[in-house]
Amino acid sequence: MPKNNVIFNVGGTKFEISEDLVKKYPNNELYYLFSSASSKNEIFIDHNPLAFSVILDYLRYGKLLVPGNVAKEVIELQLKEFRIPYDNIVEDDNEEDNLPSYESIIGEFSAPYKDYKNSLKDTVINNAIKRLDTLIQDVILPYLKRHAKRGHQQVTFYLTPNVVTSKNITT
Repeated sequence: MPKNNVIFNVGGTKFEISEDLVKKYPNNELYYLFSSASSKNEIFIDHNPLAFSVILDYLRYGKLLVPGNVAKEVIELQLKEFRIPYDNIVEDDNEEDNLPSYESIIGEFSAPYKDYKNSLKDTVINNAIKRLDTLIQDVILPYLKRHAKRGHQQVTFYLTPNVVTSKNITT
């Protein structure tokens, strides 16, 4: 490690940055951690490394841009803990632009059922599709987006009849 760099080990991810960047902001907690560390080789911080990289970019470039895979609330918590002042947070929604729309996906699934109008069976199918559509749109998608922003790679949902409780489910 060059003499004028410092390593922050954040949740197991190492960030090597210049001492000048740390010294540029002497009133924040990162400077305090750096200046009071007994060993200048590596400073461990138990935080979210994705959020920490956003904060480092903010210190470097002066603009706080939060990508879609990081929760804005986590950034705010770390900024407050590190005593780094900020005005507003800009969320980067570009990642969602590449995803297919919910309507296009559900349209492929439900297209064969849209023409049913006559029988009781058809009414039941159409009502079930509408209820599933509402469940996905109003509950599941917002939940998935929140977890995706926190960096979670997988979320499991269990759709069960009312008679099945969480006590009966084993994984």
